Amino acid sequence: MRSLLITAVMFATWGPAVAEVLEVRSGDTILGLDATGAPVRLADVRNALELAGGDQELFRLVVIPPGADPERSVELSSRDAQAVKRIEGDGLRLRFEEIGNRNLAAVCVVDAGTDGLLRFRITLEGQAGVIVERVDYPLLPLAAPLEADGGGDELVLGTTKGGVLQRPHQWQPGRSAAGTQPGNLAAQFGCYYGPKGGVVTYCEDDAGHPKTLAATRTAGGMVLAWRHLMRHDLKEPLCLAFPGVAGVCVVGAGTRGNLKRLVPVNALVLVLFVLLALQSYMRGQFEANPNSSVPVAGGETSLAMVGPLPAVEDGRRLALVIGLKANAIVLSVVVLLAGLDSVTLGHALGHLKMPQKLIHLLLFTVRYLDVLDREFVRLRAAMKVRGFRPRVNWHTYRTIGHLIGMLLVRSLDRSERVVAAMKCRGFRGRFYLLDHFAFSARDIAFTALVLASVSLLAALECL
Repeated sequence: MRSLLITAVMFATWGPAVAEVLEVRSGDTILGLDATGAPVRLADVRNALELAGGDQELFRLVVIPPGADPERSVELSSRDAQAVKRIEGDGLRLRFEEIGNRNLAAVCVVDAGTDGLLRFRITLEGQAGVIVERVDYPLLPLAAPLEADGGGDELVLGTTKGGVLQRPHQWQPGRSAAGTQPGNLAAQFGCYYGPKGGVVTYCEDDAGHPKTLAATRTAGGMVLAWRHLMRHDLKEPLCLAFPGVAGVCVVGAGTRGNLKRLVPVNALVLVLFVLLALQSYMRGQFEANPNSSVPVAGGETSLAMVGPLPAVEDGRRLALVIGLKANAIVLSVVVLLAGLDSVTLGHALGHLKMPQKLIHLLLFTVRYLDVLDREFVRLRAAMKVRGFRPRVNWHTYRTIGHLIGMLLVRSLDRSERVVAAMKCRGFRGRFYLLDHFAFSARDIAFTALVLASVSLLAALECL
């Protein structure tokens, strides 16, 4: 449910000065702006994620003053405003006046969306003859690294190729990367995240206006900014046709995701429970009596009769033990591996000296499962277009067999093309490890805790 909470928070600093922070909240996401409009806080309160960097303006403008040389544009920002006023209305509304001592004003609006997202809108006002060439808004300052040494930090730009950049916190200040393509499917989103979470941003643009998402390394961290190029005369106010959206994303499966992973496991456990609890009478003789316990060969005692099968207490206990062990194994794997992507997992297996073929099998299986699923969907769509309707007859069985065969043939053909492409790029049967993991004190403590827990469980099993 969408919630919006706008408060003015007063906090004390080392000196006697007191600064005012304006906060807008949507769900668990909080954005805080100081009295000059600069972002000073971006956080997820439920998961205690503080992601904001520092020392950053809210927007930048590139304008040409009236009668000035078109090649000598002027860059201005929210810091150049002579006055910042709060405007009443929905959301957080700030008016920046006399920007750069010019007849230029900007109205920035931040309001709450759904699912913890914030929408950013901007309107520019000025005199005739002032040409706006570029608007950078919003500018989101983020910490870099987001957590610890930043080994898991990644930057994703919504481009069609090459949009994933690892460890951007290692960039030198001033280095930047951008995704710029016209169209409504390119450069529409981006995110910067670490092991626990990060920030996601996108544009609600269904018309495909040209735009750029730029990420710049600064001395204070990393800045994500939406850049809009134009040529607009301020004889008419400028209002961007679509809002920019930003919010905090939390990395991890969560309780609901873990429960979903346990569903197929417990379905199998339920089958085992039924098969083990309902043991058939294999030897010996007994007299069936549905209303009382029935002795079974081997000293066991049936709890009840289900048709010709007695429900045996030892079988039920064994099924319960198997179910608990299966759930414990799945949850342990989820805790250790749910936050890792396939590339990081393959990298770790390589450092553990696992066989190269096993690593290749894992990476390519994960990579091409989605590709094969899309191929299957296309083949099914082609069958439906040709009038195929599944029924219980030999024609349906034969058609499904042809579908599976065609999928296998196309998979084999794709694998041969992938192998040829990799050999053309110099692949010699192994992936070279260029980066190395650092074994920290936290890893030592975690390893010791796991070993202690396993030892305790083994001792309890022996008892």
